[in-house]
Amino acid sequence: MSDEALHQQIQNLKKHNARLKRIAHDARNKLNAALDGTGLCLWQLEIPSGKLVIFNRRWGAMLGFQPRETAANFESWKECLHPDDADEVLKAFYDHIEGVAPYYEALHRMIGKNGKITWVLDRGRISEW
Repeated sequence: MSDEALHQQIQNLKKHNARLKRIAHDARNKLNAALDGTGLCLWQLEIPSGKLVIFNRRWGAMLGFQPRETAANFESWKECLHPDDADEVLKAFYDHIEGVAPYYEALHRMIGKNGKITWVLDRGRISEW
C-alpha cells in the first residue's frame, strides 16, 4: 500500500470516528432529555470494581445531593439504603447476580441528605457478563 493510500485510509477512519462520536453524543443528549422528563434514573454498575455510573443526575438530586457531592459507587448506594429495607434489597440484588432471579427489583426507602427519606422502585438486570 502506498503512503498516499495509507494517508487516505487514516483520513477516512478519522472522519468515521468523528461521525460516530457525534451520533453517540446526540443519542446521549436525547436519552438524558427523555429520562429527565420521566423522573427515572438510568444506572450501570460494574460489579467487580463497584463503580456505579449514573447516566443522568436524577439519583443524587432525588436524595438531595448536588452533583459530585456523593461518590458514585456501590458502597455509597448501600449506605443510603434505609436500614429496615437494606437486607431485603441486597438479597434481591444478589439473587439476580447469582442467577436465582431473572432481574433485580426492589421497592424500598433510601436516606438522603439531611435524613430525608425517599421511596424508590429500583430495577435492573445484567446486560453483560
